[in-house]
Amino acid sequence: MRLRLAEDLGTDPGPELRELHQRILTADPRLAAVAARRAAAVPRQLPAPPAWFAGRSSELAALSEVLAVRDNSMPVATIWGNGGIGKTALALRWAHQHVDEFPDGQLHVNLRGFDPLSEPVPTSVAVRAFLDALGVAAASVPTDLDGQAALYRSLLADRRMLVVLDNAADSAQVAPLLPGSPGCAVIVTSRDRLAGLVANQGARPLAVGLLDDSAASVLLGSRVGAARLAADPGAVAELLALCAGFPLALSLVAGRAQTRPGFPLSALASELRDAGSRLGVLDEDDPGAGITAVLSCSHRALTAEQAQVFALLGLHPGPDISLGAAAALSGLPVALVSRVLRALERLSLLHQDVPGRWRMHDLVRLFAVEQVSDSSDALRRFMAFYVHSSRLADESYGVIAQGVQFVALPADCQPDSPSDASVWFDTELACLLAVQRLAVELGQHDVVWQLAWNSVTYCYRRGLHFDNLAFWEAALAGVSHVDTLTASLIHRLVGRAYSRVQRFSESLDQLQFSLSLVDREHDAVNLCRTEQAIALVYKRLQEWQPALDHQLEALSAARRTGEPIWIGESLSLVGTFAARLGRHAWARQCCEEALALFQQHQDIENEADVTDVLGVIAANTGDHLTALRHHQRALDLYRQIGNSSVIGHTLADLARAHLALGHPDQARSAFEQSLAVFERQSRDTEAADIRQSLAALLVPSQRC
Repeated sequence: MRLRLAEDLGTDPGPELRELHQRILTADPRLAAVAARRAAAVPRQLPAPPAWFAGRSSELAALSEVLAVRDNSMPVATIWGNGGIGKTALALRWAHQHVDEFPDGQLHVNLRGFDPLSEPVPTSVAVRAFLDALGVAAASVPTDLDGQAALYRSLLADRRMLVVLDNAADSAQVAPLLPGSPGCAVIVTSRDRLAGLVANQGARPLAVGLLDDSAASVLLGSRVGAARLAADPGAVAELLALCAGFPLALSLVAGRAQTRPGFPLSALASELRDAGSRLGVLDEDDPGAGITAVLSCSHRALTAEQAQVFALLGLHPGPDISLGAAAALSGLPVALVSRVLRALERLSLLHQDVPGRWRMHDLVRLFAVEQVSDSSDALRRFMAFYVHSSRLADESYGVIAQGVQFVALPADCQPDSPSDASVWFDTELACLLAVQRLAVELGQHDVVWQLAWNSVTYCYRRGLHFDNLAFWEAALAGVSHVDTLTASLIHRLVGRAYSRVQRFSESLDQLQFSLSLVDREHDAVNLCRTEQAIALVYKRLQEWQPALDHQLEALSAARRTGEPIWIGESLSLVGTFAARLGRHAWARQCCEEALALFQQHQDIENEADVTDVLGVIAANTGDHLTALRHHQRALDLYRQIGNSSVIGHTLADLARAHLALGHPDQARSAFEQSLAVFERQSRDTEAADIRQSLAALLVPSQRC
């Protein structure tokens, strides 16, 4: 060309011609892009939208916000969540709703990152498929991945296209498939969180969670028909609960119902009721697309350590689990388990809704349990973890209690050492109850009653009397499997629990039986605690003489133990009952002696109790100003230690002192606070009494 120009025209090639010549020599992909762009049809590769879809309005709105095309950057949304949670359905639903926003076409590829039948699609294969869809001739495709990706990006430059990359394995598989044009938008779905895309490509992550009951019901109804749902609402509620908002499970149940039109929904619910066979029932119609197949894809991506921890986590019966409990289950170091939990979370097999607490969906849990070969050592460590963690939390309250021989703590189990006992119990209460139920099933009777024992102070201070009763009724169920001394303790604490929920007849039956098991001559500790428990029931019944009689027996036994706190408690209660019987001087003397003991030993809770009693004595003798001071001091002490169990009565006594002193506004405020406490604790009788007091207080102002 240079010679022809020189011979014919006497000139050299211009810069444009020289540049074109150089591009040809170097196989510049932009040349192929120009040629391809002239020949390519507009690709419309989106699969059909989901036939059944419900809910997800907030997720669709979030996608719209993320994928709004910007002037200078290309929006990328990553949709992540567990297998079968509905990621692809969400992506396709949004894509079809917004197809007009991408007039130059839509590209789609299933990358098979987690597929029960196939290996992940190599990125080079995916990009070649896109180039084919864009009309690039095979001869024009570069041989290396970088060249192919560059050509792909060139073809999409200045176009407005949507790219859907479904079921990605990881960020490395996806990165070369991202266009460079700000007019394009990309949706990536994966079980992996694709943190690399978020960090390096500016992708915006969107987590897909479970469907709520309303959306789940709509989804089920759209498949089986509203009439069939309306015919058996109880079965529908059970099916929704068993599927727990998991879209794949709902789809499998719906398919099962559709292929068995003569089956009542209650029969389908009955098939799923047994947790041990639930996955098998869900899988049997289409094993290749069932829950087990879907979760197996994620499981294959785990290392041996990750698979071991994942399987053992399925044994945990509670709603979520802490790092310490997970380490106890696995028997591995905390640092290693922390890394494993993060890996499982990254693959959406676990979710961390609250920092430091991981949860697993019920169906994932069933799959995990199927991977466990031997659970005995894990469960031994796990139960010991909860017994000794709750023991340490309970001991931090500083309450004097009788000695208990707890189950052994394995060497490879490190319990929690809570800095704030009430916060620890608040967080772990549901898990403690679930672990106790598991211990009942496994016949671990010592674990059962020791979990109840360790939770007494917490439940009392929080006013969780029905939870306390649940703990002790579980212990009572296994009382025949423990020794006589432990049986006496269990019957006593069951009696206390019944008393706190106003089941007084049952309470006295349990306490009298407990007392019958006590060796009066040699066991002053249990004699003291049981006599005092009986006295407290009579206190609630307002039968002051038998209350005083039993408490005097408790005081005598307390003096035999030599424990100053128990002596002080007995003196305080003797003072309480003596005051009710009009023996105020003796009552005040007992309470002041008790107060000195509690202050000497820095026992704030008992100091609050006896100070409150001194307020009652002052009020009974007409010294309402002193009564006001005592009740306010007691209230401050109770609040200092977080004891909300008894402040309802203290607030009521405070209100009466204000009323006696001519302070109606302060009285009304204290009564209202007292009522709120009793209502929150479901203490209906006390709440009704306070409402009467408030009504009487409001009458004068209503007449004004």
